[in-house]
Amino acid sequence: MSTRRAAALPLAGFGLIALGIYATLFVLASSRLFERAPGLGSFGITFDLLITIPAAFYLMVVRPRKLPWLTLVPCVIASAWAGMLVLPPEHRQLLHAARFLIAPAELWLVGYGCLRAWRLLRSGTHPGRDVPEAVRAALGEIVRYPAVADAVAAEVALFWFALFSWRSRPRVAPGATAFTQHRKSGITGIVGAVSFVGVIEAAGVHLLAASWNPTVAWVLTALSAYGVIWLVGLGRSVVLRPTLVEREGLRVRIGALYEAVVPFDAIVSVTEARSGPAKRRARGYLHASLFAAPRLMIELKEPVEARGLYGNRKRGITRIGLLVDEPAELAALLRERMAAPHDAGWTSWLGIL
Repeated sequence: MSTRRAAALPLAGFGLIALGIYATLFVLASSRLFERAPGLGSFGITFDLLITIPAAFYLMVVRPRKLPWLTLVPCVIASAWAGMLVLPPEHRQLLHAARFLIAPAELWLVGYGCLRAWRLLRSGTHPGRDVPEAVRAALGEIVRYPAVADAVAAEVALFWFALFSWRSRPRVAPGATAFTQHRKSGITGIVGAVSFVGVIEAAGVHLLAASWNPTVAWVLTALSAYGVIWLVGLGRSVVLRPTLVEREGLRVRIGALYEAVVPFDAIVSVTEARSGPAKRRARGYLHASLFAAPRLMIELKEPVEARGLYGNRKRGITRIGLLVDEPAELAALLRERMAAPHDAGWTSWLGIL
């Protein structure tokens, strides 16, 4: 049995136990036994959700793997939200009271992660590290589960790009050369136009839905606002995360969507993308372009892996269709670096890619 599978067994066992407890509590909350003593039943269900399940998580996962106690916070939050589905609305008083303690824990966890990310950026250990990478690294120290860290880091990064990045500049490590893709492709204009239309549409939908159900109207408005923020964040990430030619490889970036590190000795050819682009979902192909056709086609002799939002990975990439504002300059620089000798032991400081 591999080490990874052995490490996953306690988590899988806890997941089965938690699902069993959730199912039992749901059946209990819907039974006549609960109707006879709703006060005692709601107390018992709340206790199991906020104490029993986190305790099982601690004993089965946190303690054996020597994880930080902060890892318990997401488990408690998830159990509290599950309680909203298990308990009837008229018997959630204890759960609502517990949420006053959970909310500060959520804020503290997010605040601690942001503070840790800010310190990583200021430390200068990795000059080219930007906000998404710093947030992912900081959350990885707290949560220790890559899937959770990736998901939270993606949301935090997109909100940062959309709301707080307007005075920021791309972070480029010394010795690296940046190639943008937003100056000549019209990406920023497209994002701005679609976002403006989204705001107008959200206002119209809100007015129509408010006459029927105000709650539904605000839910739809919140979803529309999230979509606009997500789109603006994606557009800003394209501006602040250019493709980089680093000391020993090409770092391909599609804003915050995907990032792949390609060693120079893995590149077979760099040609102009004269014909139509390959299908975006074709096997072995990475479409490194937004809202426009790629300008360069990079063929690889060794497959590489691209890491995307929310921990999504695309493996076995042997062709990359790349859009940059200056394709001729990038192609010339890549051919120059391909002809030079390189250290075969080079690895990216990002490591996790």
